[in-house]
Amino acid sequence: MRKHFALKYLLLGGLIGATTVTALAADAEVQAAQSMSQEEVRREAVRSTWQDRTDIVIGAQSYKSQAGYGEGSPNVENSHPAYLSSHVNNASGTDVNAKFYVETLHPVTHYDENSKSVVFVQGGAGRNGEKIKTVSLTGGRWVMNPRTGYGYLHPVFSGRVESVGTTANIGVGYRHLSKDENAFWGANAFYDHAFSGGYNRVSAGAEYVTGYNEFRINVYQGLGGKKNDIKVNGYLGNFSGNYYADYLRLRNPDGSLGGISGGVIRYDSRTYDRALGGIDFEYARTFKNARWLRAYIDGYYWRSSHPAVRPGLGGTISGKRATRGFKVGAEMNLTPHLTMDIGFQTGSGDPKGVFADNGGGGFDFRQTGHDSLNGVYVMLRYTLGKSRFAWRGGKHSDDVVTVARAKMLDKVRRSELVIDSTYQEAWDGEMYSEL
Repeated sequence: MRKHFALKYLLLGGLIGATTVTALAADAEVQAAQSMSQEEVRREAVRSTWQDRTDIVIGAQSYKSQAGYGEGSPNVENSHPAYLSSHVNNASGTDVNAKFYVETLHPVTHYDENSKSVVFVQGGAGRNGEKIKTVSLTGGRWVMNPRTGYGYLHPVFSGRVESVGTTANIGVGYRHLSKDENAFWGANAFYDHAFSGGYNRVSAGAEYVTGYNEFRINVYQGLGGKKNDIKVNGYLGNFSGNYYADYLRLRNPDGSLGGISGGVIRYDSRTYDRALGGIDFEYARTFKNARWLRAYIDGYYWRSSHPAVRPGLGGTISGKRATRGFKVGAEMNLTPHLTMDIGFQTGSGDPKGVFADNGGGGFDFRQTGHDSLNGVYVMLRYTLGKSRFAWRGGKHSDDVVTVARAKMLDKVRRSELVIDSTYQEAWDGEMYSEL
């Protein structure tokens, strides 16, 4: 009997032990499966294809434009020297430049959910960039300068921003995660080229991303081009019976037209035409429950300053201040494929002002401020692959990996190529009537 009970207990104990072992083994398998699943989720959170990192961008940006026109009128009071008095019209408007380009980023070193650093290349090409174009004359009194084509009855000042044309850029960057993966720092170097005009620029940048906050700074240096190309020019001739005589004859006191026997035109010029160097910096922030939204503010300073000079023949060539300003905007991933970047830019580098009589029968540009770069912009970015976060059709939040790790393959933010194309003339002269 005792043997019978002992056998039953032995069998029961074996059954319980086997069940326990089976349960433990099953738990281990579940935990392993869960562990593998979690690892796969982390891997998927940082996985991207070249299509996911390639964008086609199209958009437009508005800029302020300004022009001043001088109109000559007979001077019946002072016939010697025979300067014409001036009447000046000033006009302003808005220009819109279309932009289209492609951007892409590719890792050079392996990057996955366990990598602590990555080396990458980034490039782009298309129609973008800003050419700040200004033409100004001071002391102007003539219908037209025969060598330059500028003068009376023509715009004697114009300031506008045009497209640079087709540009391309290529760069290399490095990013490194912190130990806790909550931040990364990075460094990069880029080269920019404009095919129209042959403008070139290089830059070096640094970035620091911690949590939802992003900090970036880039330093730029323009290469080549014309910088303060100052020339002393002149024109000497007998104006009787030629182009000038048709327009610059003075009225005699009796109302009849007088002739011009001769005179001298003197003018100096300055040309500044090159890619600008300078600095920009950015602070941006994404949001925990709206990872599809990125708000930013950018500041920039371009070294486009020209000192005032007096070469010798004509009057003083006015100087020009550096270009500075900021951007405020937001990027919104509307869908996994479509992103909108909208914002406002303000600039304080191009002359803004009015023309006024200079008291000697001519007119000068009187600068009152700077605003040519002021305007709004709207850019639409189409991603060939997919963005992980989107307002419609994508995630709004995710904590599988840290925010910093998720941004390791984001594109470097930089300013477009900026060109300063400035032409200035300072005029002086004397003309003598036949009276």
